[in-house]
Amino acid sequence: MGKTDLALAAERYAEARVPVFPIRAGRKEPITANGFLGRSRDVERVRRWWAKTPDANIGAVPADVGAIAFDVDSPASRAVAHALGLLDVTTYSTVTG
Repeated sequence: MGKTDLALAAERYAEARVPVFPIRAGRKEPITANGFLGRSRDVERVRRWWAKTPDANIGAVPADVGAIAFDVDSPASRAVAHALGLLDVTTYSTVTG
């Protein structure tokens, strides 16, 4: 059985020195004992995590790579983002379910 796309992507992040951690599929709950504090860029550790839970989503802390994240998933958060001028700045967008 081959690796899942998520397992391969998690490995690639670790190889690029981005600390990652597994998240329960369909949720935002870290699987590691220390939550997001257990994140790692150790490729072997990342391989073991995804070998054990191949359907895990990939978690990362934006600040680890000099980024910030702002959830704009409600009218109130869109209003705050607009007031801060964040909607006028070119950003990356992701869609979650």
